[in-house]
Amino acid sequence: MALVGRSAEIARIAAALEESRRGRGRALVLRGPPGIGKTALLEEGIGRADGFRVLRARCQETEAGLPFAALADLLRPVLDHLPAVPAPQQAALRAALALGPPAAPDRFAAYAAALSLLGVVATDSPVLVVVDDAQWLDAPSREALVFCARRIEDEPVAMLAASRELAPERVDVPGLTEVELGPLEPADAEALLARSTRDAPLAPTVAREVLGLAEGNPLALVELPAAMGADERAGRAPLPQPLRAGEAIAGAYRRRVETLPGPARLR
Repeated sequence: MALVGRSAEIARIAAALEESRRGRGRALVLRGPPGIGKTALLEEGIGRADGFRVLRARCQETEAGLPFAALADLLRPVLDHLPAVPAPQQAALRAALALGPPAAPDRFAAYAAALSLLGVVATDSPVLVVVDDAQWLDAPSREALVFCARRIEDEPVAMLAASRELAPERVDVPGLTEVELGPLEPADAEALLARSTRDAPLAPTVAREVLGLAEGNPLALVELPAAMGADERAGRAPLPQPLRAGEAIAGAYRRRVETLPGPARLR
């Protein structure tokens, strides 16, 4: 389903992909609060990456202290190309990812190996690297990805990352292009609310209250009505008090977690 609004942001992602197709690597960091649409824009980018090899990592708060956890997830699908990487770099990356004998820590060599590996994979097709929830990257993976992002200008590689914007979760990436995601424009917010409530329309007074509470946050616009009963949506019963957008967003994430298998919920 097409995104509502975000035409400027989509255009920037599309331009980065096109540049990368032409051999000029580009990296974008999407920044914004929970529910603002960062993941949806990453998925939009993936949907536009025809002909790209897509490498993905979705970071986990529980793994933020595990060195190289995110980089291992990202590179696992292309580790069969590792023999084409220079031997010292290859050994450093194998050691970092616990794929070879332990070695004295050499982060620079491991980061250079990650860059070399992306370059090797990109000889067959352009590469799109996607990192969601980058605020939870473990430190070595973050350093490795920043190292790569600053050095892909001559490679057919695009990098898209999404991160929250507030300390202590903010991930500053000096020298990279950042796209700040603000609230939806009022007309777009109304359109998204109308689309999300098409099967269970809201009374006009209720719709106005939801629009005010959501403040242009796409996830809140979807989840606030979902938390209402039929009488509340129709304006026949008072809305739950207090009705907060933050609670609706938290509830949405909680329901997503509850659908996962038991072991996945513990990750």
